[in-house]
Amino acid sequence: MKRLRDRYLQPIVLVLLAIYFFGSSIPEAWKKLNTDFPNYYLTARMAREHTDTSRAYEWMWIEREKDHRGLDQRIVGLVPITPFSTLIVWPLATAAPLTAKHIWIVLNLALLAAIVWMLAGVSRLSVIQTAILIGLSYPLQFNFMLGQYYVLLLALLVGGCWATQRRRHWTAGVLVGLAAAIKIFPIILILHFARKRNWKALGACLGTVAASVLFSISVLGVGMHRTYLLQVLPATLRGDGLPPFHLGSSSLSTVLHRLFLFEPQWNPHPAIQAAWMFAVLHPVLQLMLLAPAVLLIRTRESSPLRTALEWSGLLMVSLTISTSPGFYLYTEALLPVAILCKCFLRTRRYGLLRGTLLLLLAVGVPDWHIAPREGWGTLLCVPRLYALIALTLLVFAVLRRRAPVAASSTQRLWVGALAVGTLFSIFSGLRHERRLFDDDQYRLPMSDSLLLASHPQAFGTGNAVFVGLSMEGYRVGSIATLPAATIVKPENPLVDQLSFAVTGKNIRTEDALPQSNVTSTDPQVPSLRNAESPIVSPDGDVIAFLRLIGGHRQLFVCRAGEPEKQLTAAPFDIYEAAFVTHDELIVAAANRGNAPALYRLSGDGAMTPLAGGVARYPAVSPDGQWLAFSKFDAGSWNLYLRELATGRLARVSSVPCNQIEAAWQADSKTLLYASDCGRALWFTAIARRQVLPLPEVAKR
Repeated sequence: MKRLRDRYLQPIVLVLLAIYFFGSSIPEAWKKLNTDFPNYYLTARMAREHTDTSRAYEWMWIEREKDHRGLDQRIVGLVPITPFSTLIVWPLATAAPLTAKHIWIVLNLALLAAIVWMLAGVSRLSVIQTAILIGLSYPLQFNFMLGQYYVLLLALLVGGCWATQRRRHWTAGVLVGLAAAIKIFPIILILHFARKRNWKALGACLGTVAASVLFSISVLGVGMHRTYLLQVLPATLRGDGLPPFHLGSSSLSTVLHRLFLFEPQWNPHPAIQAAWMFAVLHPVLQLMLLAPAVLLIRTRESSPLRTALEWSGLLMVSLTISTSPGFYLYTEALLPVAILCKCFLRTRRYGLLRGTLLLLLAVGVPDWHIAPREGWGTLLCVPRLYALIALTLLVFAVLRRRAPVAASSTQRLWVGALAVGTLFSIFSGLRHERRLFDDDQYRLPMSDSLLLASHPQAFGTGNAVFVGLSMEGYRVGSIATLPAATIVKPENPLVDQLSFAVTGKNIRTEDALPQSNVTSTDPQVPSLRNAESPIVSPDGDVIAFLRLIGGHRQLFVCRAGEPEKQLTAAPFDIYEAAFVTHDELIVAAANRGNAPALYRLSGDGAMTPLAGGVARYPAVSPDGQWLAFSKFDAGSWNLYLRELATGRLARVSSVPCNQIEAAWQADSKTLLYASDCGRALWFTAIARRQVLPLPEVAKR
């Protein structure tokens, strides 16, 4: 009886898992786009259409591009995706979105078959056992539903391990390099190449990353990569690429954010309000997990099983210390789990085998966290993190059992290098935390339903109007209407309101669908078709707006009763604009793909550059004397003032975060602006601050 059970049980389990996968997961994936496939597809399609992608990481900018192309997805965003990863679907971008996803699903099914074959070879499990293990991974099934690239990543990583076991080092390096270009975390495997002194694989890996970046720049342009390198990547490594207080991610970074960092909307009651503890504990805890994975790598032993275990240790650490993990990321845990299962089967340690499988299932449960608790209760809310740590420690235990650590001069050098890296990370973190929370004192109230609020403008007495993002999309709201937020409801609930202009008591909103139209709350005011980002002159007689022409946005003006007039043209790409008088503006524009700068724009279209370096978001005070703008310096956008008559500059702030989209109140002394300080990259809240008269330090 036992023999019959052993013979037929595994095939039966595999058939049941296959029925569920092909009867539920694949049909669900086939029916609609879902996120994240539209993110990759949209960027690739823009590249094919020769649209400038320099601003692709801006949430509202890419939302507008999605609306104009009619993609059936409520909210899109690229952070923290690498530019190169979007080009994976570049060959599919000529097809309709859903058709492209169908092709992507078929390609991923083919990759899945290759993964089963390679993973069986790497782990020495049978093909049936390997297929069952893959069938137990809900994150992998969810990858198909969302159209993500983690199946491709798993194929590259398993292929790299397979090639390393067979001493095909150049192939291994190329595969790991491609994986790292798609998603940053596989770069951790260069530590294995370095420890083994496998210079051929290391060189191939780094060369492939460099080639991938160069190819990506040639297709997507320099601007998008500049933004990724200077802002997106640093924020992602800190854990601030996406809202860092959401317990659903169950990351180490999230736990520490909730324990030690105060945020008025997302975390009003931390256990201890001590940002320095986050700056110290985050790299220290990362080191405590990373150091064993590195030091347990044996320089002179390269058996297939040992190689697979060492790769497993590094991969498990990278998943455990990841700062922005969606649960679908844990598709990559299949390689370490397969190796552990084979080790426990060989030694007949069936209790540990069952425990490993249970941990795999625990890691793969979507949105698995206890209802949020405040303060130290956060530690009870992240069971997935503990399951990841347990799997990581299991890999370490097997590695140590097979080859105990021996002290050596090389080991001591690696310990020193890891310690130096950790100290550098601590000092960088402490430096970053300085003045990070200065804007808390200026913050205006914000609804709990809003993820971000941006583009503020004064409206009435003491009120502020802004564009807010919730799960319903982008809506124009005001501080006075909180928590309801929306003050101008579009007729179509699928419309995004991505910008607006205030004229007296009237609000003109940009309603984005396949075409952006500017409509007014005053029914007597005609709509503007194919118009974005409206602004109104001080006297209210002229409205300016942007329109996409030949892949770049150009500025148009329109006076009542007169035809539209185009004021700018290529090679300029206009980002924002502000009226000085009814026939003179200041614009932020990029010239031939360079970083944006400020220009004076006359009524005849002449562009005169203003000194000030990389700058955006101009706003002219109501009395016409001061220009507020944001200047890019040391990786952040900070507020500056410029006296228009004399050109005198004054820096308003020096903070390691973004203060953008300034707008003046009627007193010409107070600024409204959007700030992501202490939050997440470009997940801004509204602040109000008196900036005039200038303090003595600014005058000097």
